[in-house]
Amino acid sequence: MTAVLLVEDDASLQRFVQLVCEDLALTLVCVDHVDAALQRLRAQSFELILSDLMLPQRHGLELLELLMQDPSLRAGARLAVFSAGLTPQVRSRLEALGITHLLSKPCGVKELQACLLGTTDTSTEPTVAEASTHQFAIDQHFGGNRSLYERFRASCVRQFPLDAQALREALAQCQATELRQRAHSLKSVVNSLGHPELGAYFRALEDGACAMPPDWQGLARIWAEAEPALLALR
Repeated sequence: MTAVLLVEDDASLQRFVQLVCEDLALTLVCVDHVDAALQRLRAQSFELILSDLMLPQRHGLELLELLMQDPSLRAGARLAVFSAGLTPQVRSRLEALGITHLLSKPCGVKELQACLLGTTDTSTEPTVAEASTHQFAIDQHFGGNRSLYERFRASCVRQFPLDAQALREALAQCQATELRQRAHSLKSVVNSLGHPELGAYFRALEDGACAMPPDWQGLARIWAEAEPALLALR
């Protein structure tokens, strides 16, 4: 059975990839930072290594550069990146490292499946003029797979109260790094669920947390508008 190593600190996205891997009968191992990935690679070989870039402690690019420098550690695995920060400059750097797939967050099921299977996704973007929010997300991001969408959405809804509590604490304690990481994660999740208007709030929180210094009062006002909408999602 094909083994995939996912290096991703976002639990919701870990669940998303896990569900797709289950549908494809693939074995998935998840770790949430670079050092844990290196430890697993020293103990086990994988057919695919799929890594986020913005990770705690060490950047994902460090892992990819180490794998290129040490072929024995990579052991012939394909390399892929799963990130919301794929600027033209980043893409050029990744292509120079031999990355086979570049997945922008949020990505659709068909695109992720193509990456996991090592094939090319030739599907076109669906046009949905009058569909409901749920159906649009199913078609746009889940390849029409309603069951996968519903399972992922249910797992996210269970997680949202915990995310909201973490965001409240980050704002109360002026923890910019925690706020940025949590907002970055939620931005991708709600966009993939078909709520770009809510995703814009988390994008604003993420950007605001990167300011020097952050406008904590302004960020609290943004969160006051976003929190009820997040917790109302079902």
